[in-house]
Amino acid sequence: MAEKEILYYGARELAQKAKKFSFGPLEFSFREGEILYLSYQGVELIRRIYFAVRGPNWETAPNSITSVNVTQDAQEKSLQIDFSARSTEGNIDLEWRGRVLAEGRGTLSFSVLGTAKRDFLKNRIGICVLLPLTLAGKRVRCQKHKQFGGYLEEGKLPEEISPHQPFMDFSSFFVEVSPDTWLEMTFEGDVFEMEDQRNWGDASFKIYSTPLRYPFPVLMKQGDTLFQEVRIALRIPERLTRDVEGLRHAEHACRISLSPIPVARIPSIGLGMNDLSETVNDELWETIEILQPSHLRIELDTMENRYAVSTEKIEKAVKVWKRTKIPLWVLLNVSLPSELPELFDRVPEEGVSRILLALNEPPWCASFELVAKTRQEMEKRGRSCPLGGGTRGWFAEFHRNPPPFEALDFVFFAFCPQVHATDNETLIENLPTLEVLANQARRISNLPVAISPITFRMRFNPNAYRREERIPELPPDPRQWGLFGALWTAGALKYAASSESLTFYELLGPHGIIIPEDIRKNLTQKTGLEFRFLPLAHVLKEFAPKEGAIVLATKNTNPLVADALAIQDQDGLLVYIWNYSPQSQKVLIEGAPGEPRTGSILSAETLPRIVLSLRETLDARSDFSWRNGVLELFVPSLSFVRLWWKGSFLAEKHLQV
Repeated sequence: MAEKEILYYGARELAQKAKKFSFGPLEFSFREGEILYLSYQGVELIRRIYFAVRGPNWETAPNSITSVNVTQDAQEKSLQIDFSARSTEGNIDLEWRGRVLAEGRGTLSFSVLGTAKRDFLKNRIGICVLLPLTLAGKRVRCQKHKQFGGYLEEGKLPEEISPHQPFMDFSSFFVEVSPDTWLEMTFEGDVFEMEDQRNWGDASFKIYSTPLRYPFPVLMKQGDTLFQEVRIALRIPERLTRDVEGLRHAEHACRISLSPIPVARIPSIGLGMNDLSETVNDELWETIEILQPSHLRIELDTMENRYAVSTEKIEKAVKVWKRTKIPLWVLLNVSLPSELPELFDRVPEEGVSRILLALNEPPWCASFELVAKTRQEMEKRGRSCPLGGGTRGWFAEFHRNPPPFEALDFVFFAFCPQVHATDNETLIENLPTLEVLANQARRISNLPVAISPITFRMRFNPNAYRREERIPELPPDPRQWGLFGALWTAGALKYAASSESLTFYELLGPHGIIIPEDIRKNLTQKTGLEFRFLPLAHVLKEFAPKEGAIVLATKNTNPLVADALAIQDQDGLLVYIWNYSPQSQKVLIEGAPGEPRTGSILSAETLPRIVLSLRETLDARSDFSWRNGVLELFVPSLSFVRLWWKGSFLAEKHLQV
């Protein structure tokens, strides 16, 4: 299993195991001091409850669990989990004890008692509760904290992304999860508020303590203590306890329904070039020739940091363009409009198809003055290409301080699934947010949307306390090198399909699709396979040539386990299914136009030849069966399957979409 774990995740011990508990109709999982997926009859009510220590740059100190003790009382129908932990990173050092108490009548509490082991700066410390996006639009009753009057506020969880906190200064928060059925949460130990985490790419509403408007960072002194608790109950009227509308038992099988209705088109897919520091070699030419990205993106920055693109790198980018004719996108990142002329002197005269504008100081988004100055410089130099405005930061920066839409040709922002958490589940959960972000950006701007770049790791931290820490020196994420990285890339393509353009990762380097020699040798030593190309490169090869192909609607009962993308192109119907879990999954496909002509697979078994060359194809046979109008297949752990049908699947009225 150790070798397979490296093929799956690029390293060992990256698949954290959770233990499931049930008490009455409620169930949840417990892992490393946090509660996951609190559900009623299989329907998710709360995504996560956890304790977070946030440092002065909003970094989250990892929680190291030192002991766990589980006590169950069958007679009292109760469950108690006591655990000890320590959160350390840099100067941060907090020791704490946690307790989870669940009772058969459908109540649960999560409490924490902590002590600072040394002096350190913190932005926030406390319990966080994540609510799933399925609750968007639901009624809310919010009891204000006694410091703020203790009155009752009513409203709804936002359906559109809220740029600022939708609910503030409360001690209790109730959500009507279905008619007359309320999820009640009562908090102790601090003042709590809520933020819409979709602003940062997360698929949740987060309740947390210490209002953001309070000054930070704050000194936590050695010996300082804190206590917090959240008590949770699901209040169901007695007349409804047998069958709560909207909370009937959820289906756990992976059932995917196909539809002939088009919902988007495959966007153009490009790659980053900012870490193109190695010698331009035959491997790079082969990659570009096979992937045929729509663009290559470079960054020019007036700040002296690792993102500054040297003259040598610009020369390499131009060399690539001259040989491949792949258009260049150039990001101009400045502090003041007056810096533009000097920066424009470094912009290549050939090959540039788009210019992107951003600020490298708050508020991070391109201003009207910056756009106007850029137009002047372009006119002065006889340049003509689409001009985009946006941010290297997240949708939050774009949303709160938008660029001047009327003066632009397109807009852009970055996406990373690990702004708040780094576990596998979070990375998968956050993928559907890409669709929400792209759609809202297009609605508010009425312009084409580019999500640029999409990366595994955070490349830029607009919320860092110190300027020098805005570019975090984070190590590469090994999951990008394994099958998980390939499947996550497929998920990102699916949910970002309503965008016009996407920029993924980088060509070369530890964060790229061509990894350095030291990483290759390490992977080869641990797996026995010669890693020349990552599995995710084959996923990009599959979709990059399909720009403009029609994306069809799909429905999925369990997208956190297995997901699917259906597209129609000139060759026929293609359905891609991938399994995120480390166990084989039975997948049922409804609405398919008969038995597919072929089925191919990318899996741990096919990796030995796939990682050798990008010219290898996904031609290993995938087994399936056709029964009573339903296609049934078993998708191996962390595998990617392609099914193909000849002909058009589109309904006749949609042929001109």
